[in-house]
Amino acid sequence: MLLERSRDWLQERGVEVVTFQVREFPAEDLLHARFDSPQVRHFNELVAQADGLVVATPVYKASFAGALKTLLDLLPERAL
Repeated sequence: MLLERSRDWLQERGVEVVTFQVREFPAEDLLHARFDSPQVRHFNELVAQADGLVVATPVYKASFAGALKTLLDLLPERAL
């Protein structure tokens, strides 16, 4: 819900918003760090072009989801 409100707020101000969900990425690509995966490459290209990044996740055992960490680990160094 917070992420949806953030998206709506940004779009109301003319900001282009692109959304991703970790579950959209093949688990094998994340687990095996497949930097050449089409989905990972597309994600990395959009992050490189972005002016900002908003990340939302449920909390699991006092931390964020491992799948999210795996995806963020596939970003090039200094991508953020």
